[in-house]
Amino acid sequence: MSRIEKTMLEKRYQVFVSSTFADLEVARQQVMHALLELGCFPAGMELFPASNESQWELIRRVIDDSDYYVLVLAGRYGSTDASGVGYTEMEYDYARSKGIPVLSFVHSDPESIPSRHSEKTDEGRRRLDLFRKKVLSDKMCKHWKDAGDLGGKVSASVVHALKVSPREGWLRASIVHDPFAALAHRSFQSGDIDWDDYFSSASTLQMMFIGSPTWRSHHFVRIRDFCERGGTSIKVLLPDPAEKVVRRRMATWQGLTESKAVARITEAINDFASLANSYSSCSIEVIGMDDLPYFSFFRFDQRGLVAFYSHLRKRAAVPTLACRSGDIVFDYAVSELEELEMRARRENRLFFPKRPNP
Repeated sequence: MSRIEKTMLEKRYQVFVSSTFADLEVARQQVMHALLELGCFPAGMELFPASNESQWELIRRVIDDSDYYVLVLAGRYGSTDASGVGYTEMEYDYARSKGIPVLSFVHSDPESIPSRHSEKTDEGRRRLDLFRKKVLSDKMCKHWKDAGDLGGKVSASVVHALKVSPREGWLRASIVHDPFAALAHRSFQSGDIDWDDYFSSASTLQMMFIGSPTWRSHHFVRIRDFCERGGTSIKVLLPDPAEKVVRRRMATWQGLTESKAVARITEAINDFASLANSYSSCSIEVIGMDDLPYFSFFRFDQRGLVAFYSHLRKRAAVPTLACRSGDIVFDYAVSELEELEMRARRENRLFFPKRPNP
């Protein structure tokens, strides 16, 4: 299990389960079971407490508190409000309007559904057909045939959503007191970072560092395989050795002579240029920074690792933070990378591929 997956397990996510009830009671049980196995909090009508709130007010409040929304649709449109709109459809529209990730599961063969679990009226069938078409237009929609396979499909979709659409979730109070505890690795070289997971699940890799010869050597095979896979891209930001102040600061920081500092950067540039020449299916850019970054940043699509620097002369373990899009650490690191890249492009500091001077 990767460190990110372990961190995700420290969080609990509330998932609102929406469907008609009597005809899908068994299917709902399978969905609830799948969510509980993932450590999620399922929320649905059968779990609502007695309350003085109106039904719709309560539903909206629970959806607002949910991280994800699961819709299961079969042969019934369900109960409606005074205007004739079904509560299931209202829940679906409301979740989408609030930007909550929606995972929809529509029965693949409505003709095979027993009549006792199908709409009886023409109006009910008409509204169900329109609702079904609306849901099927959603790219996150999947089909299901019976309750037996529904749980597995819900489980797989939720795991995928946790990666591509990360949400705030809920944390134990003990973790909230130390919000970085679940995210911090012992060091950049520690074995609890699942580098294979980061490299294999990403198609874009952005790196900002001051050379990192040990890291590059250690992960050479992973970087090579990433390039060889094709349809991938790498962007590397390195200090510009032509900048005297940058060169001097890097040498002082790392306890090197200026010539060795320049050699370290040049070696990194040549390594990535060599990869670009060997693997044309991977787009590679190497860009020069006019300043030293405050940390190393490795961005794998919407996930990242931030490694701090140390001024200690001896080698020391420094904490590394795992982060993802939406986290304050991730967003800060991305803003730093984008600022340094923007300045570099404005000043034509492109090491590879070479760009002609204007």
